[in-house]
Amino acid sequence: MGYCPAPVASICLLVHTVEMSAYPPHVVARLIQRLKLNYAGEVMGVLGLLNDKVYQQILAEGIDKDPRLSPERMDGTIHPLDPIRSRALIKGDADFEKEVSARILSPLLTWVDDQVKLLKAVAPQPDKVKYQTPELEFLRHLRNALSHGNRFYLRGKEPTSPANFKTFVIDKPLHGKNMVMFDWIGPGDILDLLDHLAV
Repeated sequence: MGYCPAPVASICLLVHTVEMSAYPPHVVARLIQRLKLNYAGEVMGVLGLLNDKVYQQILAEGIDKDPRLSPERMDGTIHPLDPIRSRALIKGDADFEKEVSARILSPLLTWVDDQVKLLKAVAPQPDKVKYQTPELEFLRHLRNALSHGNRFYLRGKEPTSPANFKTFVIDKPLHGKNMVMFDWIGPGDILDLLDHLAV
């Protein structure tokens, strides 16, 4: 994956999700760590924007005028972002922090799950069993839940294999469970899962 500036990291991630070329496992592990850094950077950026003292420093240093806050269009014009207006909107939205986690982690899980599927598809038959673990089955269902309204859909015989990680178990009674992230599993648990898969 090429360089993605932090403000558009999530957009870059979505673009790379559809590239459909399997990276070697060690590259996937390294990219998971880089994507986690993007997550930390975005969350820190939001927290800084909401902190009055930090925000005053941002204005004093002129960081709000940084050209990286104005992503370029293909025709050479810019799409200006307004940090002052953004801050006002964020401060009035109690659910914004949750949305940040969901917005970043959902495409991240999609990309990791797609890479696992591609690695399994190109693996020699004896090695395919490495891609059939309870943690990877857990990843598949969690990715589907976050991609479809933060709700579990376990239709038919799903889950077809054990799907568990740490103390979390995905089973039939969870079908239709809403607010999977936050009410059932936390963003930190999801980052733990990615750490586990990156090993």
